[in-house]
Amino acid sequence: MTAGGFSVFGPKYLNEVAPLEISGPIGTITQISVTLGILFPCLIGTLFPDLQDLEKDKVLINIVFSIPIGFAVLQILLMVTIFKYDTPHALKEKGDFKNLSLFMKKLYKPAEVQKRIDLISVEEKRKDTLRSHHMMMAEDSSKEQKMTYGRVCCSLEYRKATFVGCTLSMFQQLTGINFIMLYSNLLFKDMGLSPQYITGLGGTVNFLTCFGGLILLTKFGRRSIMVTTNYGIALVLILSGFFSIQKLNSLSIATTMIFIALFEFGPGPILVIYCSEILTDIGMSLALVMNWTVNLAISLITPSLINAIGTDNIGYIFIVMGCLTFLGATFMVKFMKETKGKSKAEIAQLFSDVPK
Repeated sequence: MTAGGFSVFGPKYLNEVAPLEISGPIGTITQISVTLGILFPCLIGTLFPDLQDLEKDKVLINIVFSIPIGFAVLQILLMVTIFKYDTPHALKEKGDFKNLSLFMKKLYKPAEVQKRIDLISVEEKRKDTLRSHHMMMAEDSSKEQKMTYGRVCCSLEYRKATFVGCTLSMFQQLTGINFIMLYSNLLFKDMGLSPQYITGLGGTVNFLTCFGGLILLTKFGRRSIMVTTNYGIALVLILSGFFSIQKLNSLSIATTMIFIALFEFGPGPILVIYCSEILTDIGMSLALVMNWTVNLAISLITPSLINAIGTDNIGYIFIVMGCLTFLGATFMVKFMKETKGKSKAEIAQLFSDVPK
């Protein structure tokens, strides 16, 4: 529940707090934090030999599992001291203008505070107008509907965004990123490199290349980055599979690291940013359920699949993932809308099927 909660609330909180002009780069903080969390145990693993005797290595295991307790305590302290306010949009909706003003003064210069508060008010009016139009046309009701899973999935106002967000979440996992990160030891065990080295290398590349994604988001739109990097990932995965089948081990490892880099330039950080921009809270939860479900399925299927086809044929899995990623990139060309620099009301109109 904690991991799922952070997956939903973290990106949404950053999206609602960050100024519109830098919401993209700020959104990459989520992915940087995730990859740092992955890197940490990877590096710890390189310092120790394989754990064989659980009783002998019990102290080490206890230390490793106790470290997250420290981070949890730190998070609690930060949430009750520094991050103690709700988002500006939530405060505005609740009419809590006192805390809204205090929070905005922490984010902006005094001369900017009132302008930013007025901007939130303008966006709320636009959203109210869109909702009212939909209700009059579709349901002839003067009361705003309660947000439900059914409404998010089926209503003219939200269904397209939900479809796009959930499908993008599925295709992100079908690139095979967690197939590689979780089973890199198994994938490359016949290449003469220690499991700890391969895991540490993958984790390091995964973390460092996140900063490349941050730079790209300051210069290009979400859609253009996603389309370009996914087509690149598809090509690299197919090449990596070919090199693996031909036993060109160095090239196979190199292309795999390029794949990880391209993932962190595009679908890694941008998925959560994009979904937090186009989806409601309920829609965001559905997209992340889709993401974690596909991740779980891949995690469960991979060991049996490799045992069935043999390590000599792992390259074919890379080729299949490359083809699936190509399909995903083509889906993005057709269905993704550019959201960079757009307000929430403008983004809602991009994905609304409500007659104008």
